[in-house]
Amino acid sequence: METITLLKNLDILELYPSRIRTGQSVVIKDDIIVYVGKNPPKWSKISEVIDFNGELLTPGLVCAHNHFYSVLARGIMAKIKPGNNFVGILKNLWWKLDRAIDDEILFLSGMVGAMEAIRNGVTCVIDHHSSPNFIDGSLDVLADTFRRTGLRGILAYEVTDRNGEKGMKAGVNENIRFAKQCHNDDLISCTVGAHAPFTLGSDTLDLLQDAVSVTRSGIYIHMAEDKWDVEYSHKKY
Repeated sequence: METITLLKNLDILELYPSRIRTGQSVVIKDDIIVYVGKNPPKWSKISEVIDFNGELLTPGLVCAHNHFYSVLARGIMAKIKPGNNFVGILKNLWWKLDRAIDDEILFLSGMVGAMEAIRNGVTCVIDHHSSPNFIDGSLDVLADTFRRTGLRGILAYEVTDRNGEKGMKAGVNENIRFAKQCHNDDLISCTVGAHAPFTLGSDTLDLLQDAVSVTRSGIYIHMAEDKWDVEYSHKKY
């Protein structure tokens, strides 16, 4: 049995062109918005009517870059050696943290990140994931948190050479596996993930190119995050 919900007395923010439309109504049939305007059509049976009394309705926001695996690190009090530069910070903090992540930590991080996103009006997150000691199936765990909360997303596993050839290839395979799995998913999709160029050798870049071709997706890679990354690429390539 279909459910029809009428939202009335709304002011709606439009982005293109930028304007606010007052006195609007929105009709939702099951999970699909079927009407937006001042004079909604007459429905034989409306399941619920919600009067918003002139409150503002906006489009969902999109977060174009996130690392949900790091959500629980905020306010961390661990004794961490100070990093004098970008690479030092990675080595002393983030590359230690991501190696500690297992399926339970990832699930909890994903749930907290997803709920915080929704609470702040973000309905779609592009997430760049890394957990070198839990690679196979890691994107499934993260995707589960998106589905439980209803958050849309594009997920990628961060391929890198810093954990050896085995870890690098496992990361490539995780991207390929997950991309094929969610090919027709309405909520979640996948792009091939890669860390910064200074942790990616030529052979790895070739494998990433192959993965992009196989999955027919894009590549999600950190670029020029720090002066070191730029100087390294100039010097090596």
